[in-house]
Amino acid sequence: MLTLADLQSRIAAVRRKERRVVLTAGVFRSAVFLVCVVLAYFLIDWIFDLPYPVRLFCTAAGLAVIAYVVNKHIIRELRRIEEDDEIALRVEARNQDLRGRLISTLQLTRASGTGVYVGSPELIAALEAETTRMSEPLDFFRIVSTEMLIRFGVAAAVVVAIQTALTIRFPEHFQALGTRLVRPNAHFPTRTHFKTIKAVGGNFQRNLLPGGEVGMVPRGEELLIEVTVDEREIPPAHPDNLLLFKSVARGTVVPIELAPAGGPLFKGTLSKSLEDMELTVRLGDARSDPLAVKVLARPEVDVTSSGDCIQYTLPAYTHETLPPERFGGLSVLSGSTARIRFIPTKMLASARLERNDGKTFSLEKKPDTRMILTKEGGAVEEPVEWWELPKLLIDKNASFHLSLVDTDGLTNGQPPVEYPIEARPDNPPTIKLLKPARDLTVTPVAKVNVAFSARDDWGLRTVWCVYRLQTEGQSETGVEVKRIEREVPHVKSTPPITFAWDISVLNVKPGDQIVFWMEADDDCEANDFLPPPRVRRGGDAPPPAPEPATPQKVYPRSSDIKLTVISREEKILELQAEIERLYQQIVHAKENQEELKGKVRILLEELLKLKGEAP
Repeated sequence: MLTLADLQSRIAAVRRKERRVVLTAGVFRSAVFLVCVVLAYFLIDWIFDLPYPVRLFCTAAGLAVIAYVVNKHIIRELRRIEEDDEIALRVEARNQDLRGRLISTLQLTRASGTGVYVGSPELIAALEAETTRMSEPLDFFRIVSTEMLIRFGVAAAVVVAIQTALTIRFPEHFQALGTRLVRPNAHFPTRTHFKTIKAVGGNFQRNLLPGGEVGMVPRGEELLIEVTVDEREIPPAHPDNLLLFKSVARGTVVPIELAPAGGPLFKGTLSKSLEDMELTVRLGDARSDPLAVKVLARPEVDVTSSGDCIQYTLPAYTHETLPPERFGGLSVLSGSTARIRFIPTKMLASARLERNDGKTFSLEKKPDTRMILTKEGGAVEEPVEWWELPKLLIDKNASFHLSLVDTDGLTNGQPPVEYPIEARPDNPPTIKLLKPARDLTVTPVAKVNVAFSARDDWGLRTVWCVYRLQTEGQSETGVEVKRIEREVPHVKSTPPITFAWDISVLNVKPGDQIVFWMEADDDCEANDFLPPPRVRRGGDAPPPAPEPATPQKVYPRSSDIKLTVISREEKILELQAEIERLYQQIVHAKENQEELKGKVRILLEELLKLKGEAP
């Protein structure tokens, strides 16, 4: 037979079952809302491609909806604990025959248990027995409603099944849905798939896809972007196929058309790159993550910082030193060397000097420091990178250019600037015989007055009076040439120098001939081997001499003078004849003067008549 304790146990069981029903229904309700929120967010994000801040806002709003459902239908319901009296009233409401017996029995029993007098014990016991007898066949669990549990259970099963099917069918989309909450630039899978995105410009080519290299382009040059897509889905040409170049500094966007270039290849060109950019490729339904493109200056020679960086070393015989020059073309005496050093505008990996004849010279890196002024007016040391070619021989006319490669792999401007190399020759000295100016006759004991002048670019070393003595009846072939050295100052240009040449020491006799000239030499050995001199005026060309085994030194020379030796008596007669000739010239000149005077008088008379004046 049912007892009061059993009755209270049945009420507690009702309470537990109701809590389970509330919890399960709340979970089903929350699952339905969760799936609906996820699907709604997915559709909105997929259709409108929400910006990252809007994605975060929508996610927060969806979580707020889920939190509201969980709080209202689970947490708050579970916190609302019903007393035994409330459950008893609900049982009596479904069973009218009890007529308050159940609630009365529970209240009276509870009150008597506290020692409070609530009436006759016999009446209370009779009420308790009657209540237990009437409650024994009743099903208390009928007051627990499972209608919402069933409804939301079915709804949860449906939406979870839909979600599961969609996840299995489109796993990449739902993976991207979560990735887009972490990565602002993540995108949903598309029909168009990028295989490669390459940046081509100058002397480089780089793959820009995620995980690839950072694109680099020389400042001011064009940048070609080549996009290759999967051949299974090649999008058609469309105005919305664009390359979007966004300035990192200013945020402005420059759109460039991405045109088909045959098959799965698409190309677009930015005509001039001026600043760092982020590149986004929009092709078909695909959109790439922003790809970094750095715009870098090409390495060049910093002419301003390098200052006077070319130092020439002239040949030792010049005894001169030239001041250093700024970077540029090379122009110096042939045989000199040049030390070339400069500061580049960027850190270099290598530097070479390439001459137009194909020769290449590597430059060496020389770390150094320099003082720079600060804004406060002080000076601090700054490390600099010098590149140096210690010795470049300037031996012929040519040209050169620098081939620079910086640490980013960029080269200097192409085509590179070509600088001239001028190897100025050391011209051979020149010497002029001033006196005698023509061939002469001399006696065996004569002293010939000789005058000459000479000049050279870098100073004379010496001069010679060179002669050959040809006796009467002897041919020129095989006649020994002799030299008499004359000291001259080591200057670039001499004034006329005169000396008396005593012929008597040569022991000549009438009929002999002396042919002499002056020769000069400088300190440049290259000028000692000159082409053979031209034949003396009026002479016949001698037969060509055979080439000597070793080169013979040939010096610059003056014109030849021939001295013919005659006797004393012949010289006297020659001088007398010359005096007579000169006398006749004087007489003839005097006669010409009188004739000229008469002509002048006649012209003056006519002039005065024309002026109207009397003579």
